[in-house]
Amino acid sequence: MSVHNTFPNESAALDNVYKKWESRGSGPINRNTNNSFFKSSSLSGAAASNGLHQKIPCISIQDIPIKVHLPDLVFQSSFPKNSLPIGYSHIQQIASCQACTPNSKHNTPYVYEIGIRDIFTGPSIAKYKSWMAWLFPITYHCLTKDCNHNYPSLRKEILSSRSLEDGIEKIVGEDEGKELRRELLNKEAGQLLNKISGKMSTWLIRFVGCVFHICMPFFIKNLYVNRTQISTLKELYKQQPTTSFLYLPTHQSHLDYLLITLVLFDANLPSPLIAAGMNLFIPVFRSILRSLGAFYIHRSHAGSNSSIYPLILKEYITTALQHGCHIEFYPEGTRSRSGKVNLPKNGLMAFVLGSILDSGVQDVYIIPTTISYECIFEDGITRELMGKEKVPESFMQVMKGLFKIFARFIGVVRIDFGQPYSLQEFARTGAMVDENGLKISRFCPYIEDDRYRKVKCLMSHVQYDWTRIQPTPGTGIISYLLLNAYREGTTLPLIERAYLAIQQEALLHGKIFLSQEPAAQAVESSLELISHLLLKSADPIPLYKPNLCLEQSLELFYFSNKAIYLFINEAIVASTLESLQADFTGPIGLVSRHQLLQKACTLCLHLSKEFIFGPPCQELSTMLLDVIDRMVTQELFQVKEASVLTSQERGLLRLVSTTMIQSDEDWELEDETMLVLSQIPEHRKWLSMFSSSLYPYILSYCLSVDALKNLSGDEQLDIWPMKKKDLEKYVHEAVCKGALSEGRPEACSIEIVRNWFLQMVCVGILTGGNTEQEYTLSSLEKLEEWRNSMASFRVRKIIEV
Repeated sequence: MSVHNTFPNESAALDNVYKKWESRGSGPINRNTNNSFFKSSSLSGAAASNGLHQKIPCISIQDIPIKVHLPDLVFQSSFPKNSLPIGYSHIQQIASCQACTPNSKHNTPYVYEIGIRDIFTGPSIAKYKSWMAWLFPITYHCLTKDCNHNYPSLRKEILSSRSLEDGIEKIVGEDEGKELRRELLNKEAGQLLNKISGKMSTWLIRFVGCVFHICMPFFIKNLYVNRTQISTLKELYKQQPTTSFLYLPTHQSHLDYLLITLVLFDANLPSPLIAAGMNLFIPVFRSILRSLGAFYIHRSHAGSNSSIYPLILKEYITTALQHGCHIEFYPEGTRSRSGKVNLPKNGLMAFVLGSILDSGVQDVYIIPTTISYECIFEDGITRELMGKEKVPESFMQVMKGLFKIFARFIGVVRIDFGQPYSLQEFARTGAMVDENGLKISRFCPYIEDDRYRKVKCLMSHVQYDWTRIQPTPGTGIISYLLLNAYREGTTLPLIERAYLAIQQEALLHGKIFLSQEPAAQAVESSLELISHLLLKSADPIPLYKPNLCLEQSLELFYFSNKAIYLFINEAIVASTLESLQADFTGPIGLVSRHQLLQKACTLCLHLSKEFIFGPPCQELSTMLLDVIDRMVTQELFQVKEASVLTSQERGLLRLVSTTMIQSDEDWELEDETMLVLSQIPEHRKWLSMFSSSLYPYILSYCLSVDALKNLSGDEQLDIWPMKKKDLEKYVHEAVCKGALSEGRPEACSIEIVRNWFLQMVCVGILTGGNTEQEYTLSSLEKLEEWRNSMASFRVRKIIEV
């Protein structure tokens, strides 16, 4: 697809809009926006009548220091304005990896059914003959649902297991009083097992399913599932009834625990045992969740003072898998505060892999799962993003949170399941080996422990699978456009055209959108859901502008991150291009493909704690080359061989090459393929939008490393080691000060700062910070090198015209 004609002239487009309004009104309207007044977008429907969103008072445009004008970024789609291609809502990449699990990809049963299904549409009562089904169809449907699957009791077998006894013997050792010590540990094991274990109650599952079917439609518009995915899971369960399914969902809300159980209950599939954090071990709710299958875990071994806690947890998971129980846990560890998928944790997956390699479990099917919300933003997340302490969960806190969730309109929710693949096969073939030993991509660096390396590769693959199968909500697209393309405001028709253009690009990338409505309706409903974050003019043709106050911009950034994976690799290339062109102000825009690729790889490594750029079984350079080639086909670049360059172009290229951090002695100009940046303004604006989406991360990283640099002088060396909390607070305050002064409040997110600390530990600049409560500055040389490298990407508006 060529984007050559995706940006028509904006002035002509606006003239048409004005003429349309004039023809409907009493005459020509005042086109001067200097008399506009901004206020919060008005709501319609139930959300407006209930006052579900706080309205922003009218603000005179004279009170806004930023000059409001319409940018000339206009998108146009080749699709009909209010229609989608046939089958759009069903197209999705769910296949497992050909390189890592080829047998699963081709041999796992696949049942194709057209379309998606709304869980809340209710059962058809025509098949029921009972009068009760006609009077109470939902209740009758839930009460007669077949959910009497095998949920064995595991307690006796766990406490008598040989591996638990051996583990206790190792702890007891040969010390005096070992008999008493052994007796105390056995008693403690029983108490721990009672505390963490779940117990499935089929009648409670039926009751909760009935309540949710009745209550959820009041605050959830639709709960979609893909028919093909559900039918595939049912067929696989039919063929492999004794093999465990391991559901690995994304995590954004406490509703996640119940939604997966509801969908599986509706599909007549066994409900899984759910790993829940000890923060939910609170009165009343712990009993309800336990009866729905929850077993309680500490998020780290440091959270438990018991020496046998890891043994009990490992034995519980292993025994459950041996009995064919299905398990669900959230690899991210906690709810995402950033809107995008977090880096997965490895602890529980290590237990699952160990059960296959050590404990005789035949196989486990891995099922990456995504839960997509059109508008979910739980209270407290904004204050946490601003660096404030998280409020601990309590009974009243949970009740208050649930009430606020139920009082809001969430919109569309969708649950997607990736193609199941065999963990046994992944453990055998997922680690790729060449003649030099282990072939590990840049996403999964060399780790001596082969088992831990396999776990890391698997979890990286799961994270990448999430980005492939997760639909993008309309609120994410609108926020992405307003923050990165229409930061100074735009009109509704232009938003609709941009929505269609991005929808077309997403479809070509194999991605889908959450909303099943036509573009005009999807944009209108999305604007309504995030209206409390926008400023809207009172003109006959209203302008929509993002509210760039700190709290509102952080929430908009949260929604924008839901769309960032649509063009993440394009954003890497665009940001790298800006970096290479920073010292060059000429009109040509010439860059070496070799240099572009090399520096793009560097940026990917710098941001590896923020994003996953591809599966761990593929080389980073190969994926980026594919992206560059695709951008060439879209005419964003033009290929020009080095042998036909003019003398002026050669000199400019040599100048640009001096900005590279690393030199390459093998690079020869005569053998290089050159890329010439398109001179069409619309093409450059696409690139500008892509790079703008990454700029908050680049800015925050640069400000963070500058703050750390200020603490590395000779006079400050005595402050090290520094408490983790104090150092994070100092760096975050420095980031907020710099980001606000630059007009980028979304870069103030504490989540970006924390991921930067992970990166500093990964590259060896800092040590500690994981289980330790202190950081130590390890290498001033590495700090200075990393600082210079990151600073080269901190440029903006170089590729615009």
